[in-house]
Amino acid sequence: MTTTPDDSGAIFNDGADGKKFPSRRERGWGYAFYKSYGEALDRLQYLLSDDDILMDNYFREAQLQTARQRFTGVRIGDEPPEQVLTEEETAHGHRFLYPLHVFGYNWLQSSADSATLLGKYISRVLLDYHHRLAVKKVILVTHPIGGLVARHYPRT
Repeated sequence: MTTTPDDSGAIFNDGADGKKFPSRRERGWGYAFYKSYGEALDRLQYLLSDDDILMDNYFREAQLQTARQRFTGVRIGDEPPEQVLTEEETAHGHRFLYPLHVFGYNWLQSSADSATLLGKYISRVLLDYHHRLAVKKVILVTHPIGGLVARHYPRT
């Protein structure tokens, strides 16, 4: 018997990204447990995609701030002052798109085997965006066991 990840889970706010990115289902959001991660994934994608506000500001008298602009210069926790988001970093971050993908893996298999599958998944994602975006890198955000998988992932 083989255990495989199930990507048919519920997806919070599916369709919210419009045509900007592939659907959340296509980006693997169904792998994440909805009750634990559904709203968090939605919120993170919103924060990473707040650049729409900048475009809309061209047509507004009153300029709205993006979520990242609201966090610029603000200490959120106990981070040292030099780690606070700067205006330059905020402006630089708005030059990129950040489609949030979820990689579902079988936590019963070894971290090394999962890391191999993660590498294949990342390669496929990069290839999917090859002709649409200048994407050469990904940012991995992990949760406990996923951190072990990421440690085995061969960085290039």
